[in-house]
Amino acid sequence: VQNYGLAGQYDPHFDFSRDLANSSLGSLGTGNRIATVLVWMSQVESGGATVFPYVGARILPQKV
Repeated sequence: VQNYGLAGQYDPHFDFSRDLANSSLGSLGTGNRIATVLVWMSQVESGGATVFPYVGARILPQKV
């Protein structure tokens, strides 16, 4: 669980190992992640987007 606080943001990062042979994931025999799930616990007043810059996508939270 992560709380970014007011006007908080998360620095760009990879959710997978770029070098599986030399990572701790390699010894597990499970490969890289197959999914990442994001859940917002409250409605945001503004912002809150998850950005995927390499594919030009920006996903905004939706109340369901």
